[in-house]
Amino acid sequence: MGRRLLTSLATIAVAMTLTFVLIRQMPGDIVHQWAVQLQMQQGISYEQARLQAAAMINYNPDIGILEQYLSYLGGLLTGNLGHSLTYRIPVSLILVQALPWTLLVTTLATFFSFLVGGGLGLVGALRRQSLLDPLLTL
Repeated sequence: MGRRLLTSLATIAVAMTLTFVLIRQMPGDIVHQWAVQLQMQQGISYEQARLQAAAMINYNPDIGILEQYLSYLGGLLTGNLGHSLTYRIPVSLILVQALPWTLLVTTLATFFSFLVGGGLGLVGALRRQSLLDPLLTL
């Protein structure tokens, strides 16, 4: 039990770190792009627009990478997943909106896989030692 828990925690830590690194390695500067867009829309200075854009996505590229990583981990632990760059709303809100459909699809898929698997198992049990038995087992 303890070993599995440790393995699970290590896997989660590696996944979070890998996600952080991959996001930081993407080309382009989203804060700059949003700042230019805000500057044109609101008629404010670039510096004000850059601060506003950085606050909107909870990301400050001017601080050190270790501070960014700790901020990222803190956000994950508190449920602050940031803002969607596409929809410009909190990611947690998008997840909450998608949850009912996800649960529906998962429930239906589990139900149908149980029916198909159970049915094929039943056929395999009734047709033992036939040509169908190894195919169904495979």
